[in-house]
Amino acid sequence: MVYDFAAKIKNVQNTEALNPESLETIVSEINEKSPKVLELKFILPNADNLEEFLVKSQASISSMPALHEKELEQAIEAFIAYLKEIAKAIDGEISEQDGFYNNSKTFKRLFN
Repeated sequence: MVYDFAAKIKNVQNTEALNPESLETIVSEINEKSPKVLELKFILPNADNLEEFLVKSQASISSMPALHEKELEQAIEAFIAYLKEIAKAIDGEISEQDGFYNNSKTFKRLFN
């Protein structure tokens, strides 16, 4: 099963880092120290709101009941870890109200 993850990082103080090259560098540094490497996509801000943007990712999770919950939990933890590192690097914060994961049957919040 493929799960989509999405979250917003807001109140970005280092808006100069909100460009594909800078974000790619930040993610490369995270990849080097992360036990689970994620592929991320960014939806960058428009001219109206330079202080927030979206981060998206996908994870393939086993549909086997014995593995599903554990793999999903690990994918959620990895995505949140990336969000925290990105937010720290650009001096922003994770919008916990705007974090979700879903597949064709499920839609849930990342943060409770």
